Amino acid sequence: MGLRGPGRFGLGAVRDRVAALKAGLDWEMPGPQERRVKQVVAAVRAGELTRIFLTSRARILRIVFKAKETPKNGTFNVDAHHELAYQIATEVWCCSRNNGILPLKDPAHIAVIGRSAENAHFQGGGSSAHYPTKVAVPFKELVPRLGNAN
Repeated sequence: MGLRGPGRFGLGAVRDRVAALKAGLDWEMPGPQERRVKQVVAAVRAGELTRIFLTSRARILRIVFKAKETPKNGTFNVDAHHELAYQIATEVWCCSRNNGILPLKDPAHIAVIGRSAENAHFQGGGSSAHYPTKVAVPFKELVPRLGNAN
């Protein structure tokens, strides 16, 4: 079965919204189609989904409401914000299998592969567009941490 095969979840699409909600769906992009909303209503009426369950899946709404309450045109500490984002980003990096290789201990040579290392690609189009106050370029962040490695 391919990614767009007869499975319940498709690439970039929700085919069975009830199953997707049960699997952890919070937000469907683009917004839900009427037929999938009707699937959820039918599942609630049939007792397959409860109001409590649906409320637990509405985490994104809590974020939306919190953002709406945030005063606009305020100020914030750009450097502190960037430092926090940087700290979070470095802590969430992971490997599928490490086998004790990381963190590297006194490496002699490091290969940094791919154009995104020096020309960070961090933005898509449409609703994914954002305008960061600062951008940490991976290669430039890595070099000072390499010690004497080439």
